[in-house]
Amino acid sequence: MGINPIMSKWKVEDIYDKDLIAILHLLVAIVKYFDVKISLPENITVKVIIIQKKKTLEKVTVVEKITGSNALKDIKKDRDAFDTLFEHAPDKLELVKNSLLTFMRKHLAKLEIEIDRLDNLDDGVFLILLMGLLEDFYIPEYVFISKPTNFDEKLTNCKFLFELIDEVCQQEKNCSPEDIANGDLKSILRILYLLFSSYKDRD
Repeated sequence: MGINPIMSKWKVEDIYDKDLIAILHLLVAIVKYFDVKISLPENITVKVIIIQKKKTLEKVTVVEKITGSNALKDIKKDRDAFDTLFEHAPDKLELVKNSLLTFMRKHLAKLEIEIDRLDNLDDGVFLILLMGLLEDFYIPEYVFISKPTNFDEKLTNCKFLFELIDEVCQQEKNCSPEDIANGDLKSILRILYLLFSSYKDRD
């Protein structure tokens, strides 16, 4: 199906075992992957009771998140600081761009990747690698398209990027994967600033 394994919350074995939670995660993944035109209920959670056999039987209750917020899909782009910078403060905009470029350089240098501009991030590759570095986990190349050649492949990467961000950041993005894949500089800066503000103190 092409769903990224690193983000998958279900396994084939669990589906065969008729694990209800895994089946729910699979159904949600199918809806998202095929962009089905239905609105899933937001923030659905299920309480799962796990019985562990140690010296005695111990009961542990965990809350499993099935769906998140649909805010991204129905996003209404409100004006923000970047609109003001682009329209009224080009000098300050350059300072922000330089700060974000320095931030990216600092972290991507760990992978011996050199970057000198911010307007060529539309394929999502460097942003995905940056997320892995910031969260200190390895993202294997088979879970994203390392050399996208068309818009659809770029969009696939950008959607994966947003999934990664949604896993660790709860801040409003005010842009969409399509904006990034279209090379919209303002949206690229919004995503970079979100990461910068969340991880600026990370070595």
